[in-house]
Amino acid sequence: MTIRAASIRPATRAIVGFPAVAMYALLLLAYSVNAMDRMVFPVLLPEVRHEYGFSLDQSGLQSTIFALGMGIVGIPAGIALARFSRKMLVVVGTSIFSVATVLTVFSAGFADMLLWRISSGVGEALQLAAILTVAAGAFPRHRGLAIGAVNMAFATGSVIGPWAATALLEHYGTWQAPMFAFGGLGLLVTLAVALFVPRRFTEATGTQTREPTVGGSPSLLSWNPILLAVITVLFGLADFAYIGLYATYLRDELGFTSGQAGLAIGLSGLAAFASPSAAGSPTGSTRACASAR
Repeated sequence: MTIRAASIRPATRAIVGFPAVAMYALLLLAYSVNAMDRMVFPVLLPEVRHEYGFSLDQSGLQSTIFALGMGIVGIPAGIALARFSRKMLVVVGTSIFSVATVLTVFSAGFADMLLWRISSGVGEALQLAAILTVAAGAFPRHRGLAIGAVNMAFATGSVIGPWAATALLEHYGTWQAPMFAFGGLGLLVTLAVALFVPRRFTEATGTQTREPTVGGSPSLLSWNPILLAVITVLFGLADFAYIGLYATYLRDELGFTSGQAGLAIGLSGLAAFASPSAAGSPTGSTRACASAR
């Protein structure tokens, strides 16, 4: 354990009460659309594969390649947060993955579709980094709960997205319809954030503090960061293996309908609904704050 010297951070007077909750809910809605966008494409993969003649491995790559965009932009997103407003990054990130979702429909083949899928991950990374920073700054007394609510927003999108996508697929008979719908929804939410969420809320830094910061690691090569990195890699391997091709397996090999496959994929996000309660507990909140520092 390390104890760093007490720090004094300049405070930006934050918006509090119901207005703050309403504005944060709008940001969480934007992240829910992010989750919908991420979970919808795998459910539509059999139709995409049939139309473009992709092999199974090509289909799996298209389904999960957005993660490459997230990984590439992870560190640059942190740098951007120090130079640009959080609101700007939320708006830009949501716009990027929404436009990329729509452009996927117009893909001529494997290469340009891969580009749009990677671009969607770039937008998702920018958006998530900014929203997490807003959560930590706008709700300093309930930081763990606010960050846990981000996971709950993802769970909501994970459940609703596949269900809505399969409903649109069955109604219109084409995989393009859900992509247009979710891309358009993302752009509408982007406009709402731009109009109704002021920078005074997104750029809040909390109150001044003179308490010593306890915890953390002396370097990135310490045991805890390395262990967390290994766990994250293993989780990503299992998670994306499930998301990427499981819906295709259910539909092509087991005869599931698109709706049944969508439900199976969506249920994978249910566990995240426990995040706010866990993070909102005294222990969870403390741990969340310690990890954020």
